[in-house]
Amino acid sequence: MDSKVIPNAIGTIICDAVNEEVEFKPISENKRSGFIIAEGIIQTGNELNRNRRYYPTNELRIGINSPRTQELVKSGNFKGEAGHPLDKSLDRQAKVDPTLEQVWYTKLWMSGDNVMAHFRGTNNALGQSFNADLRDGQRPSFSLRALGALVNEGGKATVKNLRIITYDRVYFPSHKNAYTTKIVTTESAGSDIATRLYEIDENNYFAVKQSEINAVAESGNIVDMEQSWTTPMTKEQVSQFVMQESGNIKAILNSFDIVCESVAVDPVVKNVHMKTLCGDSISVPLETAVRREIIEGINDLY
Repeated sequence: MDSKVIPNAIGTIICDAVNEEVEFKPISENKRSGFIIAEGIIQTGNELNRNRRYYPTNELRIGINSPRTQELVKSGNFKGEAGHPLDKSLDRQAKVDPTLEQVWYTKLWMSGDNVMAHFRGTNNALGQSFNADLRDGQRPSFSLRALGALVNEGGKATVKNLRIITYDRVYFPSHKNAYTTKIVTTESAGSDIATRLYEIDENNYFAVKQSEINAVAESGNIVDMEQSWTTPMTKEQVSQFVMQESGNIKAILNSFDIVCESVAVDPVVKNVHMKTLCGDSISVPLETAVRREIIEGINDLY
């Protein structure tokens, strides 16, 4: 993890596990045989994770119980991708690509220090692959993608002002317990599938896999295996994000022959100030939706 102080940084894009060699291959639609709903721990608070980052449980609780997160869950729109995006731009990291979504979180809650979830595969080929992995007794694991501030507290890189984007499926999670723990039920599936799944559980398949994972953890090579990264967010990146998302700005640029020399978002994220090559200054108000996207995760970091 790069701990250098970056000039003009106002926050941090956080990906807690990245492996550029990971490739999730879709399976054909004709292999669909009912969706399995599973339960798992997807993150743990008040512990130093494998990336040497510390997430206070209270910060996680605020993020999980936020109106935005819970609305996404209740509307069926809280979904994670097959691996973290490799593009480190703010615009890409702050969104879930519908063509790459693989896991659909149907319930999200806190249990002690653990972030718990019910999840299933999405309605696409990648989701079918996820479903097949569950059906075969695999234990998918998960990793946070978020915006937040990294501060040094007691020698620990502590994450504050957390705004959760999603939890992506990864092969080696930053939190050692962020794995599927059990099968909850199946949807439109025959009893033979459900029976076979519970037989796998009863034969301690998950317990054996956890022992293997713990053995790796105890070897002391975990940090070398991780390819975690954080990216500071600058005011310039936020300005670029606003230029791409704001309909008001696009309308101005499309309606008038304007060439911008500089663009800046004011500290309270209400207006975008543009200076043209002709020396004119233009102030454009931000729409509520765009402003909310920034304020929820970034404004309190200025």
